[in-house]
Amino acid sequence: MPELRKQREATEEALLALEKVFGAGDKATTVTPSSPAVKKTAAQAKPARKGGITPAGRKRLAERMKQIWAAKRAAGQTKRSSSKKA
Repeated sequence: MPELRKQREATEEALLALEKVFGAGDKATTVTPSSPAVKKTAAQAKPARKGGITPAGRKRLAERMKQIWAAKRAAGQTKRSSSKKA
């Protein structure tokens, strides 16, 4: 029995220390490392990215790339035609 009382006292001290760290909450709820209260700080530090590119963004990107490649083709043709003549 004395050993059980010592264990209980040690457990109560550990609980008090945890309550100081995490705050004394409702006895019905417990704070564990996997609980949302603890994970909330990690989520606030770096927001999660959900989706990729939107269809409208993909269309804008495709149009822009077509313009870029058309300009490169046009610039390349003028250089090639002058080098072929030489």
